[in-house]
Amino acid sequence: MIVGQEDNAETRQGNLIAQQETLQQQLVFAKQVESAKVVEQASPLKASAHSKKTSLVIGALIGLILGAIVAIAGEGRFRKA
Repeated sequence: MIVGQEDNAETRQGNLIAQQETLQQQLVFAKQVESAKVVEQASPLKASAHSKKTSLVIGALIGLILGAIVAIAGEGRFRKA
């Protein structure tokens, strides 16, 4: 009986050691993944400027779409009986 308990204790100890090694490896991996690293130095980029022509075209399209929606929605209200 005592020999069986000793075997069980040794088996459990081996499992715990293996689990500890696995957890230590996972901890090292997590530290590497979560650590901040500078991949590339920051540098300013020029943003493309909006031209008046593009803004006018977009505004006209939005106006046409909104006008069509209002015309369709108000069609039934303004008919003469």
